Amino acid sequence: MILTEEKTFIMPVTVVDAQDSSGLCKNDMMLEFTNLELLHAVLTCTMPAGRLTPPYREKRKHDLLQKMAMVENALEVKGDQLVKSSRTMYLDVSEKGVISHYLGVIFTKILAGKMFQDDYLVHINQIEQPGLSEIGRYGKKYRYDMIGLQKGAGAYSVWESVGRSENSQNAFRNACAEAEGVEKVGTGAPLHKVACMNYYERGFYTAVIREIPQTEAGQVFTFTREAYLRAYYQPIMELLLAERPELFYEGRESFCGAEISLPALNDAFAGSRRMYVGMGRQLMDCLRGGRYERADDWKNTEVPAHGGWFEGRDGISVRAESF
Repeated sequence: MILTEEKTFIMPVTVVDAQDSSGLCKNDMMLEFTNLELLHAVLTCTMPAGRLTPPYREKRKHDLLQKMAMVENALEVKGDQLVKSSRTMYLDVSEKGVISHYLGVIFTKILAGKMFQDDYLVHINQIEQPGLSEIGRYGKKYRYDMIGLQKGAGAYSVWESVGRSENSQNAFRNACAEAEGVEKVGTGAPLHKVACMNYYERGFYTAVIREIPQTEAGQVFTFTREAYLRAYYQPIMELLLAERPELFYEGRESFCGAEISLPALNDAFAGSRRMYVGMGRQLMDCLRGGRYERADDWKNTEVPAHGGWFEGRDGISVRAESF
């Protein structure tokens, strides 16, 4: 598949009744999204593997290209649905497991936004938290939950993303148990607790989700709004500043954008292409000044008039060209 070519996709999603312990009460639906919505999710999903090396601006473009290459080479398009790519057939089990995990994270973000209006989605082990000696470690256990935020409700949600494994039923059951074991996020109970598993059904990429009922006891995640939004926005700001360092200074332009030339990441596309990433000046100034706690107050109002942009509810806009 080619992320920069205009396309609308559909993906089968099975919603399991939260009150049904048998897992037999299901509702099947089709989720629709565009290539730019998928590209936005690829851009904004934080990846815990990024902690293996120190963060620096020049690394952000490499991270983006790596994620794009993974999506474009792991998936192909049949009609308007995504299918497993033949390019993955030669990979060993560990490589397939990594791809399955990160594809699950990216598509969980799309599902959370379109079905539950949950924005952002940040890995818990990317968020600085007071009183913890190691980020993401709670007692003897590391957590890999994804935390979403619904601005209108002012509440966080918990998402457990899993890729298909050798025992998918057990993996999904464990994800449900992880979500169920969360009592509080921030200052209150989670707005949603959802387990999401992405997998291939007869070669087609699909998902099954289940919302978990609230519990009165369990894990408590404590962090500030500033730490949460910093974990989300800082990598994107660093990407923009690496491509256009002058954006770090005060400027007159109402929209801060950068053009990123993209290589041919697979042999399915022989032409040239590029993508654009941008945000409004008010949001950029907020991030540039380290006022991350205010980032959620600013949204793009000055997207360039020539069109072709997709603007996320996070204020981050993307556009792509293939020629």
